[in-house]
Order: sequence, then C-alpha cells, then structure tokens
Amino acid sequence: MRNCELCGLPILSKGIGRPRYKHDDCRKLEQLFSWSENLIIKIDFTAEKSKSVRSRLFYLSNLLNTKG
Repeated sequence: MRNCELCGLPILSKGIGRPRYKHDDCRKLEQLFSWSENLIIKIDFTAEKSKSVRSRLFYLSNLLNTKG
C-alpha cells in the first residue's frame, strides 16, 4: 500500500495499471495550485485587488492551521 504524496493517507489500489501517487481530490488540488499560480502571474492586479486576493489566500492557508 502506498501513501498519498500530498496528504500522506494510504491509497487503496486495485493492483492493476499504473500505481496511484495521489488521491483524486489531492490530484485536483495540485492542479488547482498550478492553475492559480498561472492566473496570478498573468493578471495585472491593482493595489486594492492585490490586497483582496492576498487576504483570500491567507484565509485559505489559515484553514490548514485548523485541520488535524
């Protein structure tokens, strides 16, 4: 049994095909990070919008502090 590279929980596999390294939701989260990084780089934010986005990102990071 293998553990997920993102969350560290065990991944159940059926024993056929290529082994999975991440849960489906963890894989989606990884894709979301990459997609978000690309969007943040592309968009020319004003100072006010930059502050708003930064605030939202800090809110999301604080969610991790309340888990487990």
